[in-house]
Amino acid sequence: DPISRVALAAGIAQVLSLVCSVLLFRHCKCPFAFEYKESSMLKTLKLGIPGAMVGFMFRIAQTVTTGFVALMGDDVINTKVYIANIVGYVPLIGGALSSANTVFMGRYKGAKQFEKSKTLYRQNLCIALCCNLALSLAAFAFHRPLMRLFTSNEEIIAASGIIFFADLFVQLPRAVNNISEGSLSANGDVKVPFVTSTISCWACSVALSYVLCVLC
Repeated sequence: DPISRVALAAGIAQVLSLVCSVLLFRHCKCPFAFEYKESSMLKTLKLGIPGAMVGFMFRIAQTVTTGFVALMGDDVINTKVYIANIVGYVPLIGGALSSANTVFMGRYKGAKQFEKSKTLYRQNLCIALCCNLALSLAAFAFHRPLMRLFTSNEEIIAASGIIFFADLFVQLPRAVNNISEGSLSANGDVKVPFVTSTISCWACSVALSYVLCVLC
């Protein structure tokens, strides 16, 4: 069964990753010991749970919208899967910038260097916007050869062009979201990203998907 083999390969990869992490910890002689402190745990959960819920809400919304898309037939759901695999590469640079931005924002906040924080935020935001736009344009320009990696169905390839074009207008707000979310989290504000993510996922993504896929 191909599906079982893919699942097995993914499981083996995760185990190998764990082994490499343990070996790296031992090689670097990093101290690792479990120590429970209730005050620290509560602070961690207060910041960690809303942050985790952002990703959770996004995945739940994606699952629901995929269900709506599936109602439209096999070709439509296949198109969504193929395009998702391609456009998933577009925000990677912005995501990497967001991770680095979060680290530096935390340092600058601790050092009370707020002007540096503002300058860094604007700089990384501009870079992320440019990278997402450039990669989106590349995906749109080469969508036909990219889609032929997955299918030879001309109807699917033709329909994908419209979606790749629409993705141009998705990736720019995504860059803003990535950089801003990291900056807010570094400054201890995890509530705003959680609220905005919940509203955008359910009031926009899920609601519009229902209207366009089911009602129309």
